Amino acid sequence: MPDAIFKKQLWVSFGIIAGSAVIAGVLIFILSARAGRIAASIIATRNALAEQSAETGVLASLKADAQTATNYEDAMGKLLPTADSVISFSDQVRQLAQQNGVAVSFAFQGNTVPAAGLTPGYIGFTLNASGPLAGLRAFWEAVEVRAPIFLSKFETLDLSQGGSGYTLAVAGKVFFQ
Repeated sequence: MPDAIFKKQLWVSFGIIAGSAVIAGVLIFILSARAGRIAASIIATRNALAEQSAETGVLASLKADAQTATNYEDAMGKLLPTADSVISFSDQVRQLAQQNGVAVSFAFQGNTVPAAGLTPGYIGFTLNASGPLAGLRAFWEAVEVRAPIFLSKFETLDLSQGGSGYTLAVAGKVFFQ
């Protein structure tokens, strides 16, 4: 009989061990699946936080750039004269012509385009200058390139030689705010 009790206890022990192994396997499977979902959730949360952090950095950069842009916009507004002060452009052209030894005739054209928002307005002009080639070149640079107050653009430029010197015929625009 002790042999039968031993066999019975042995089978009960194996049954308990096998049942425990099955229960442990099921628990490990359930916990690993849950751990995978928790890890995926943690990774998604971490990625969302990193994205929000990057977006916050971009927003801060944009706010700083907006202030800088406002400063530049103010400075650009100061670079262009008002529409009323463009009238003195003809006086400046005559003064620059005199400084460079050039005779000039100047006239505004009637094609004024008003400023709209951040786009500057302009008025067309024509000028005819005559004198030595070096004087005309210096005059052109002074008016279009180095003008201290006005921003102008020569649309057409015609240089011809005649008589005792050269003649420069220009059609252009002078810009204003």
